[in-house]
Amino acid sequence: GAAALALAVAGRPRAAAVAGAVWAAGTAEFAWARIAPGPRTRHEVTTMLVTSALIPPAATWHRLSGLWRHRAAPAWREVAA
Repeated sequence: GAAALALAVAGRPRAAAVAGAVWAAGTAEFAWARIAPGPRTRHEVTTMLVTSALIPPAATWHRLSGLWRHRAAPAWREVAA
C-alpha cells in the first residue's frame, strides 16, 4: 500500500501498479485465511476485509514505535539454563 502510493507520487506508474498488485494479493491471502474458517456472513466478510487491510500497517506502526522508543535499550542477552 505505502510503497504503491510512494511510487505513484514519484511518477513511477508501472512500479506503483506492481506494488499495488502485490499488496492486494497479500491482503487477499491474509483476509481469506481469516474468512475461511468463519461463518462467512456478509457482516463478517466485510469486517474481515476491512481489518485485513488495516492490521498490517497498524502492526508495522506498533513495531516501529517500539523500536524507536526503546532504541537506547541494551541488546537482549540469552541466559544459559
